[in-house]
Amino acid sequence: QNIETVTKFFSTPLAHRAMKMEHVDPAQVKNAIPTLSNSELANLSSRANQANQQFSAGVLSTSQMLLLIIVLLVVVLLVAVH
Repeated sequence: QNIETVTKFFSTPLAHRAMKMEHVDPAQVKNAIPTLSNSELANLSSRANQANQQFSAGVLSTSQMLLLIIVLLVVVLLVAVH
C-alpha cells in the first residue's frame, strides 16, 4: 500500500514537472521507491497524502507543492543510494 501511494504521488503531472525541472529521470525514482524500508515508505506515504490533501484544499500553492515534491525526491534518491 505505501509503495503504491508513493509511486502514485511521483506519477502525477506535477511530480513529472518537478523531475523535469531538476533533471531527474522518473524511472530512477520509480526504481528507487521499492528499495526503501517499510518505515521510510510509511513516512513518505504519510507525507505524500498530507501534501495532496493540502494542495487539493488550496493550502499549498503550485510552487509550494513543486518544492515539496523536489524535497521528497531528494529524500527518496538519497535514501535509496545508502
